[in-house]
Amino acid sequence: MQVLELARCEWIDRCENVIALGPSGTGKTHVALDLGQAACQKGMDVRFTSAAAIVYELMEARDERQLLWLQKQL
Repeated sequence: MQVLELARCEWIDRCENVIALGPSGTGKTHVALDLGQAACQKGMDVRFTSAAAIVYELMEARDERQLLWLQKQL
């Protein structure tokens, strides 16, 4: 039920985030890709990344004094 609700993409219009947490092999990536596809079908821009990649980007932006700009982009 929750995935179907998220697939409506209303959370995007409300400027909310979705974070999938759980053990390996539980389908988090599959659900995230499906939500991204649903958003694309509605004409929305999509970005798929991992928590590790975001942390790396934030550290890099901090070092280059671009942290506020990156935070606004995210």
